[in-house]
Amino acid sequence: MNNKFKKYFTDVLYIGLDIHKSFTVAHVLNQFGKKVMSTNIRGHWENIFAFLLGIPGELHMCYEASNGYGYLYDNISKIAKSVQVAHSGHCRLIFRSKRKNNRIDAEKLAKLLYAGRR
Repeated sequence: MNNKFKKYFTDVLYIGLDIHKSFTVAHVLNQFGKKVMSTNIRGHWENIFAFLLGIPGELHMCYEASNGYGYLYDNISKIAKSVQVAHSGHCRLIFRSKRKNNRIDAEKLAKLLYAGRR
């Protein structure tokens, strides 16, 4: 984690991931629902795990189910306090959206996770 970003992170973070085979888009919200960062993670899933390990604080994560979601869940759950797997067909906010791209999908997942926090 780059030191210049540390001041923007809080104790609790909500992260939406739009995961693909060769890249992932991550959208991070703080405990107040404000955007901390949005970034592309290039490479395979190990790069996602390395990225998440570098983020300080209590992580709550959500990503869309796709190929390998069980493997991802097992590994992300070792890093994050909670992990939610969203079924894209049942997530109307994403599935029926007219504006569809990876960054927007990751942002919506983070916002849904934040809205459903306990």
